[in-house]
Amino acid sequence: MRIYQDKLEFATRHGPLDVTDRVRDVVRSSGVETGLCTVFVQHTSAGLVIQENADPAVLRDLEGWMSRMAPESHPWENDAEGPDDMPAHVRRGRDPRRAR
Repeated sequence: MRIYQDKLEFATRHGPLDVTDRVRDVVRSSGVETGLCTVFVQHTSAGLVIQENADPAVLRDLEGWMSRMAPESHPWENDAEGPDDMPAHVRRGRDPRRAR
Protein backbone atom coordinates (compact mmCIF):
# COMPACT_ATOMS: atom_id res chain seq x y z
CA MET A 1 0.00 0.00 0.00
CA ARG A 2 1.32 3.43 -0.94
CA ILE A 3 0.96 6.32 1.53
CA TYR A 4 1.50 10.00 0.77
CA GLN A 5 1.29 12.75 3.36
CA ASP A 6 1.47 16.51 3.09
CA LYS A 7 0.61 19.47 5.28
CA LEU A 8 -1.38 22.54 4.28
CA GLU A 9 -1.46 25.75 6.28
CA PHE A 10 -4.03 28.49 5.95
CA ALA A 11 -4.17 32.00 7.38
CA THR A 12 -6.77 32.15 10.12
CA ARG A 13 -9.92 34.08 9.31
CA HIS A 14 -13.58 34.11 10.18
CA GLY A 15 -16.03 32.28 7.94
CA PRO A 16 -15.84 29.56 5.34
CA LEU A 17 -12.74 29.00 3.25
CA ASP A 18 -12.76 26.88 0.09
CA VAL A 19 -9.70 24.60 0.26
CA THR A 20 -10.65 22.46 -2.75
CA ASP A 21 -7.87 23.67 -5.07
CA ARG A 22 -5.14 23.23 -2.46
CA VAL A 23 -6.30 19.70 -1.56
CA ARG A 24 -6.61 18.84 -5.26
CA ASP A 25 -3.00 20.01 -5.79
CA VAL A 26 -1.77 17.72 -3.01
CA VAL A 27 -3.69 14.76 -4.43
CA ARG A 28 -2.26 15.39 -7.90
CA SER A 29 1.29 15.75 -6.60
CA SER A 30 0.96 12.46 -4.71
CA GLY A 31 0.89 10.48 -7.94
CA VAL A 32 -1.78 8.22 -6.45
CA GLU A 33 -4.50 7.47 -9.01
CA THR A 34 -6.91 5.43 -6.87
CA GLY A 35 -7.09 5.74 -3.13
CA LEU A 36 -8.42 7.59 -0.14
CA CYS A 37 -7.76 11.22 0.77
CA THR A 38 -8.05 12.02 4.46
CA VAL A 39 -8.16 15.67 5.53
CA PHE A 40 -7.42 16.26 9.21
CA VAL A 41 -8.01 19.69 10.75
CA GLN A 42 -5.71 20.24 13.71
CA HIS A 43 -7.23 23.33 15.32
CA THR A 44 -9.91 22.58 17.92
CA SER A 45 -12.30 25.29 16.74
CA ALA A 46 -11.93 24.76 13.00
CA GLY A 47 -14.29 22.49 11.15
CA LEU A 48 -14.45 20.80 7.78
CA VAL A 49 -17.61 20.76 5.69
CA ILE A 50 -17.75 18.72 2.50
CA GLN A 51 -20.43 19.86 0.07
CA GLU A 52 -21.12 20.78 -3.53
CA ASN A 53 -19.82 24.18 -4.46
CA ALA A 54 -21.57 24.95 -7.76
CA ASP A 55 -23.50 27.94 -6.43
CA PRO A 56 -21.70 30.60 -4.31
CA ALA A 57 -25.01 31.21 -2.51
CA VAL A 58 -24.54 27.87 -0.73
CA LEU A 59 -21.59 29.20 1.31
CA ARG A 60 -23.42 32.46 2.05
CA ASP A 61 -26.52 30.57 3.21
CA LEU A 62 -24.46 28.17 5.30
CA GLU A 63 -22.55 31.01 6.99
CA GLY A 64 -25.81 32.87 7.64
CA TRP A 65 -27.39 29.79 9.18
CA MET A 66 -24.35 29.12 11.39
CA SER A 67 -24.29 32.78 12.49
CA ARG A 68 -27.92 32.51 13.59
CA MET A 69 -27.39 29.16 15.35
CA ALA A 70 -24.18 30.21 17.17
CA PRO A 71 -24.02 34.03 17.21
CA GLU A 72 -21.01 35.87 18.59
CA SER A 73 -23.48 38.19 20.38
CA HIS A 74 -24.64 35.33 22.65
CA PRO A 75 -23.24 35.63 26.21
CA TRP A 76 -20.86 32.65 25.90
CA GLU A 77 -18.79 31.79 28.96
CA ASN A 78 -15.85 30.54 26.88
CA ASP A 79 -14.38 33.66 25.24
CA ALA A 80 -10.70 33.36 26.18
CA GLU A 81 -9.60 33.70 22.55
CA GLY A 82 -12.15 36.36 21.62
CA PRO A 83 -15.88 36.66 20.93
CA ASP A 84 -15.72 34.09 18.13
CA ASP A 85 -14.08 31.40 20.29
CA MET A 86 -17.15 29.51 21.52
CA PRO A 87 -19.27 30.10 18.39
CA ALA A 88 -16.43 28.50 16.39
CA HIS A 89 -16.54 25.42 18.63
CA VAL A 90 -20.32 25.15 18.26
CA ARG A 91 -20.21 25.66 14.49
CA ARG A 92 -17.55 22.99 14.24
CA GLY A 93 -19.85 20.52 15.97
CA ARG A 94 -17.50 19.39 18.69
CA ASP A 95 -17.63 19.84 22.44
CA PRO A 96 -14.56 21.98 23.30
CA ARG A 97 -14.13 20.05 26.57
CA ARG A 98 -13.18 16.97 24.56
CA ALA A 99 -10.19 18.77 23.02
CA ARG A 100 -8.24 18.48 26.26
